Amino acid sequence: MATWETLKSYVLTNMEAEEKSPRLVAVTNTFPDGEVRVTLVSSSLDHHDNPWVSIDALVGVVSTGDALRAARSAGEKVCGGLATLPIGEQEFFVLRHAMPISQLGSENIDDFLVPFYSVTGGALGIAKELGDFNSL
Repeated sequence: MATWETLKSYVLTNMEAEEKSPRLVAVTNTFPDGEVRVTLVSSSLDHHDNPWVSIDALVGVVSTGDALRAARSAGEKVCGGLATLPIGEQEFFVLRHAMPISQLGSENIDDFLVPFYSVTGGALGIAKELGDFNSL
């Protein structure tokens, strides 16, 4: 069974990632077309204090985007839901997916990687559709 520490260690070791706090890692993703996007991976607890991992792929700055178009586009994605996340002085649209960490293990890391890349790619698609390429 995975823990936040084992998942965080995997992300820091195998991805272009930087630990921002003990509960937050920022992953920089470079796509084949050269587009660079940031995806945040963090730990949180559910209402029963069970550990979860949250994947938040940045779409763009809320003040420059069309919320209705963003929500409609997010609704067409196979993974993730549209949310907002304050970062510094700005509010960002993010495509978010979360899952219990206890369901992850060293043999099934794909259970994390598949939604990670799906959410990251989905966020890029929404950003391109909105014409908003703002990122961290």
